[in-house]
Amino acid sequence: MVLRFAVRWLLENGEIINVGRNYLTLQYSYLVHPLVSAILSYTRNIDDRSQFIALAISYSASDEMSVGLGGQAFLGDELSEYWRYPNSLYVKAELFF
Repeated sequence: MVLRFAVRWLLENGEIINVGRNYLTLQYSYLVHPLVSAILSYTRNIDDRSQFIALAISYSASDEMSVGLGGQAFLGDELSEYWRYPNSLYVKAELFF
């Protein structure tokens, strides 16, 4: 019981992160158009079966700028590595000079 509480506290406070030793990652990249690319990736911790899926789409707006949209979904049983992370969406812009 005390160990379970300690592990939960460490996971929730970000003290334990990426401590697994056995991961499986699959990634698929697709060039939709010469200016648009999409990447889908899947990562699984084989030891505790926690996992996350990520999707990102990038558009090359010009020679100096690209914009993108992405998201991540985290899955896992309680006290597994990725169970506490919230699902997320993001927008990014990259400027090159």
